[in-house]
This record gives sequence, structure tokens and C-alpha cells, in this order.
Amino acid sequence: MLSTARSDSIVEFQPSYKPLDDEYSSASQHALMSATRRELARNGWRDFDLGNVMADTKSGITVLDKKWGSTAELVVDSVLDIIENPTVEPTLPLTEQLCRLVDPIADMGRVSSGANLLRGLLTASTDQDAAGAMFRAFLNQTFRRPLKQILAEAAAAKKIRRTYDVDLAMEILFGTLWHRVLVMRAPLSEAAITRAVTATLDHLKA
Repeated sequence: MLSTARSDSIVEFQPSYKPLDDEYSSASQHALMSATRRELARNGWRDFDLGNVMADTKSGITVLDKKWGSTAELVVDSVLDIIENPTVEPTLPLTEQLCRLVDPIADMGRVSSGANLLRGLLTASTDQDAAGAMFRAFLNQTFRRPLKQILAEAAAAKKIRRTYDVDLAMEILFGTLWHRVLVMRAPLSEAAITRAVTATLDHLKA
């Protein structure tokens, strides 16, 4: 369904998270997530070995069971944990706002190890329902909501057409990056990021 532009002011894009219980915010949890990222960067999701993570941290399976319902959820949560929130100033040109919006993904994906983490995030989130729900909730809160506000402001200023599909814009903007990471199995280049932003703007102005 096409979304109608609104003239609401853009708010700061700071997703709110529930504070973790003391037990879950312990050093052992953070060590487990860090070890998970190392294993994922080395071997990817398909060859991910939870035993290596447990041996690396000397953790028991109880820690995993109390916080995560599956290995896929552990992997997804561990990668999302290090993706920063985008910082977008509404006074910037629209092109720059879109670039700033994808910066957290772009920054991670520019190097091979970061691209491996993103690839593992995407594949793990498609393999298990709860992990997928976790990833989609993160995308909605951290990227889709800010994008919706950016487009509403741009439409009100007549920089793009007044009717637009936010979800399609998300697919063009981020789908280009996912294609580079998943299909091409390559880090995110500046050219790929520029193409993603340009294609999104072309769609919104058509």
C-alpha cells in the first residue's frame, strides 16, 4: 500500500531497548557474544560451530539457554549488538540523509570480516523464525522508521513524489547492499553504496 507523506519533523533515531537483567548483562554474556562474532567471521553461519564458542569462553550451555532460544538467535543478536544507530540530520540534503541512514551497515560491510558478519546475520535470520523476527524488528526500529520520516519530510518539501512505498524504498536501498554481501560475496564498496542511494532516489522521484 502506498504511504501518504506527512510533514512531521524528523526525530532523533535512537531505538530504545529494555534493560537487561543483571544475570544477562554479565561479563559471561558479552564474552559469549564476542566469541560468537569471531566464530561467525571465521566460518560463516553454515559452518558455525557452537562448540568452538563454548570452548573459547568456557561457558556452559545454561548461559545460552537462559538468554537465547537457539544458536541462530545468539548469532543474530551478537551481530545486531555491534551495529550502531544511524545519525541523520534533517538539514542535510536528501542524498546525504540516505547515505547517513545506511552508514552503520556500510561501515561494517566495507571490510571482509564485517561482510562475513552481515552474511551470517542474513542467513541465520532466514533459517529460524525467532531469529528472523528479531532481525525484522531491528530493521523496522533502526532503519525503516527513520526512512519513513525522512521520506515524509522530503515529500512535504516536494523533493520526491507525495505517494511512495516505504517498504519498496527499503528494499531498493538495503536490498542492493544485501545483494552485494550475499550474492556477490564481497565487501561493500563505495560504488555499491552510491548505487543503492541513487537507485532509491530515482525510484522516489519517478
